[in-house]
Formats: sequence, structure tokens, C-alpha cells
Amino acid sequence: MRRRIMEAVGAVPLLAQPGRAGLGVFLSLLQDRLPVYAASMAEALGRPGRRSVRENLTLAARATVDFYGEVLPAQTAVLASPEQTAGLRQLTRAGDLGPHHAERMVADYLEAERRFGRVSPEVDALAVAHLLLGGCLGYVFNAVLQGREDLPGAAEYTAAMVRALDLGL
Repeated sequence: MRRRIMEAVGAVPLLAQPGRAGLGVFLSLLQDRLPVYAASMAEALGRPGRRSVRENLTLAARATVDFYGEVLPAQTAVLASPEQTAGLRQLTRAGDLGPHHAERMVADYLEAERRFGRVSPEVDALAVAHLLLGGCLGYVFNAVLQGREDLPGAAEYTAAMVRALDLGL
């Protein structure tokens, strides 16, 4: 994962340009945090049939909240600048990086659990992945915007969100 991030950064000479410091900070943070997130997601979702489906999804949701909690503040600085946003877009495309990988991990996990009969055949696995991970991002965004005092704790929030998913269980 670190190699892919570094290859993407090297593919586009953005960091040496004036006004790119925010992007450099964000990419350094990604280089450090993304491998931990990927490993946490693999641990939560990598062995279908182990633990309950809801427990595995809750672990994945909690890893997602933790990851975005660490990187979103730095990412918002990048997104505030159209030039830095364009640079980030170039880098993520060049390195095939982005949230679609986590969504695909969740969807693949649910499809595997479906083969074990632990998820209903009617469940749209990719839609569930979008809802789950989008809900995690929304939680972190609200926590950054308004503070955590008015929000439930991350463990409580992720468990409630997973309970609300209709998995046909």
C-alpha cells in the first residue's frame, strides 16, 4: 500500500509547486495510515464464516471511522483548494487509490457470506457497502464539524448503523 501511494506521488510532480503543502501533508498521512486501515479491513472481512456478519461489519465500520477520523481534517484542507483537489484526483487515479477499494472489500465480503447462507440473496452487497462506509464518513464529518460531544460514541454509532442494515438475517 505504501509503495502504491509513493508511486502515485512520484507520478505527478505536484509537491514541489507553491501552495501544495496541504497535499503533501495529506499524502504523508495517507502513507502512514492507509496500510493500517487496509490491514484492519482485511482482518475484519478477510475470513467469511468467522464471527457474525454484524460483528465483522461493525469492526469494518469502526476501522473506517478511525481511519477517516485521522485523515479527514488534513483532507479537508486539500479539498478547500481547487488546484490541490485536482492534484489529489490525479494522484489517486494514477495510483488506483480511493474509497472504492474499501467499498469493494465490504461488497466482496457480503457476497462471500451470501454463499455461506449468512446474507440474503436479495441484498445488494455494493449498495450496503456504500451505505455503511458513507455513514462512517458522515459520522466523522459531523464529529469534525460540530465536535463529538453531541454525537454518540464511535462504537455505539457503528453498532447501531450495522444493526439498521437489512441483510436478510
